[in-house]
Amino acid sequence: MAHRESKRPLVSVVMVLHNDADTAVRAIESVLNQSFEDLELVIADCASSDRTPSICERFHDRDIRVEYIHLDADNLAVGNHTALCAARGSYVMMLRPGDWLGGGLLYDVMPFMRANDLQLAIPTQSFDVYSGRNHERSSSVTTFNTMTWKTAADFHHAVGELLMLGVLDDPFGMVIDADVMRSFVLSHMSEKPLDVVIACLERVERAGVFAGPSYHVTRQVPAALSFDPDRYPSCEREHTELLDLFRSWGFDLDAEEMEPVYRRYLFDVISCIDNACIGHSSVSSVERTQRVQDMLDDEATQRAVQRMSHAAREFGCMYKPMAKKNAAACCMGSRLREVARISHIPLGPIVR
Repeated sequence: MAHRESKRPLVSVVMVLHNDADTAVRAIESVLNQSFEDLELVIADCASSDRTPSICERFHDRDIRVEYIHLDADNLAVGNHTALCAARGSYVMMLRPGDWLGGGLLYDVMPFMRANDLQLAIPTQSFDVYSGRNHERSSSVTTFNTMTWKTAADFHHAVGELLMLGVLDDPFGMVIDADVMRSFVLSHMSEKPLDVVIACLERVERAGVFAGPSYHVTRQVPAALSFDPDRYPSCEREHTELLDLFRSWGFDLDAEEMEPVYRRYLFDVISCIDNACIGHSSVSSVERTQRVQDMLDDEATQRAVQRMSHAAREFGCMYKPMAKKNAAACCMGSRLREVARISHIPLGPIVR
């Protein structure tokens, strides 16, 4: 791939696609229609079999800021690695194909980053979640005031709150110093979004959040939840990585600093229990209950339960059976909460 511009852009927006013809156009146009023009859009298509390649070629042909990479394998980790290595900007933003940039986002956030010499900026995030057969939509917006942290220590103390806001679950929408990103990308090829976030948190010293135009997140919850046997092991691995990160910052003996990690994990465990209990599968009810029992018996789960005993109400009807390691009651709670979700009756945390 030969770059068509010699001038290095200030920011590279990176997208990785695979059969995303239904959503790619809006995402791409949201970048190219930004009033901030000192950018490039790097698109890596991972062996799409739908109209995605022709869409990418059309935008590449008509806009000199678009770099298009076609890959022969549908490996998204390879696509991310390739696109990020090709990005030439001083800063990088990863854009999920179903998401889109609010008008003026880059025009506002880039001067904010440069004026404060930041390595990481997180803009306001707007979440649209579509669920069920009728594609019902629920919307929410992250709420924070514009703020900067000029030292690593100050930023580390803020990470817990950002974690609970849900803006650190993945790197999409963040604007990241390219050198910070490349120091991870060149030595790793991970398809786990949280791995990228943790790597950046390890390296970033100056960061900020920006209240302005939103990065719009679109999520589609399938009408029928599918059972995923790898969900809990992945959840546990992410929890361990976050614990290690916070401990490396010297927070291991500070219960208040560590609390967001345990709170996040307990909500994730509830999501895993829901998946095991009501996820569509040929797995028997006996095996499902045993899987839940294994989660409850796990030392990490019980440690989180103990750490969050003062906030038991946050976890609704699921906390007590989790504390008592009662798998049958947890499964019943999941089923009741699923009925409540469908009927719009509040029965504690509704997580999928």
